[in-house]
Amino acid sequence: MHPIITTAWIDRIRSSFQAIESVLVLHYATNTTDPVLARLLDTASSYANLRINFAHFEVILYLVPGFYFVYPDYQQVDAVHLYRISPPKRIQVLEFTKSIETRRTQFNHAIEKWLAENQNLGYIPAVEIRDVAMKNYTKPLANSPTKKMSPSPTKVTKLKNDVSRFRFKERSEQEESTKTGMSLLERIRSKEKLRNSENSATPQQKYDTYIAGKLHPVYDILYQVCSREPLPKSLSMTKLIGTVRDSFSYPIAISEVKDTLHKLDEILPSLSIITKAGTTVVRVESFDRSRDLERIMRVEKERD
Repeated sequence: MHPIITTAWIDRIRSSFQAIESVLVLHYATNTTDPVLARLLDTASSYANLRINFAHFEVILYLVPGFYFVYPDYQQVDAVHLYRISPPKRIQVLEFTKSIETRRTQFNHAIEKWLAENQNLGYIPAVEIRDVAMKNYTKPLANSPTKKMSPSPTKVTKLKNDVSRFRFKERSEQEESTKTGMSLLERIRSKEKLRNSENSATPQQKYDTYIAGKLHPVYDILYQVCSREPLPKSLSMTKLIGTVRDSFSYPIAISEVKDTLHKLDEILPSLSIITKAGTTVVRVESFDRSRDLERIMRVEKERD
């Protein structure tokens, strides 16, 4: 409780932070590029049913300055709506998704600490996004001036296309065997075996590998959907499939989402798919992200 700043405003900042974190995880579940900040805030607003703008994000940046890496788009440096956002550059995306709960705890601690130490201030300060972004801006190498070397009139440059570069160098079988530890015949047989193994995969095996590649992003989406309310929780299979398809940046078939969810049901003990009276639900008892992601990665490696 703060004597001046309202509880509603504090809750709004907390909700804004949680929505931004959730949308970032959803984004990286189906994308490899960093999102445009303005678009991410719009998506977070829809996610939380709460308008989240640059002013709210600037307060968050003030409270936890090292939580995000904000930088300008190289094509239009001065366009505020083309700033991009990512986790801190030293944190891998997988590590970021695993640390959501820890980050939420750290943020709550930061805001409580600031409120306790600033009882006489009627507002939480903010930082300028432009200042933060420009501090992280590095001029692209393509635009940097190149130093031209003027040829010396007294020095003859050696021709690059020297005849010695085009002489055929014979490699003996003994030299090749020494390098690889295999004879020519063994190397040929090894390549044929590898080629045959790649071509021997059945359509079902190829499909199973494809579904294994969808386990992680679909799990992340399921995790974010369930993080809004306490567990255990039952979700309509039909609605969940629609949410997953909407979250992907490329088309994914209903059957593929359904098969991915059934595969998650197989490997995660806390998840089950129940059909009763013609209605199918996905029942989530609990989440243990570290354990769940280890199981998912094990399946992915088996399919590599």
